[in-house]
Amino acid sequence: MLVQAVERDARQRGMVRLQTQASLHLLPLLQRQGFCVLEHRFAGPDNDLPCAWMEKVLEGVSG
Repeated sequence: MLVQAVERDARQRGMVRLQTQASLHLLPLLQRQGFCVLEHRFAGPDNDLPCAWMEKVLEGVSG
């Protein structure tokens, strides 16, 4: 529900895409919501936490 609320707000603001850096634990959930992996990265203060940079192009938004 949280992802859907963020998408709804983004559409209302005229945004055409959402991007996020997500932990690998969230990867399956965000993929089910339509996000695609742009690249795998490492994050954190020591650059040792694997994550994924993800994006979802919002449909029905002109801009």
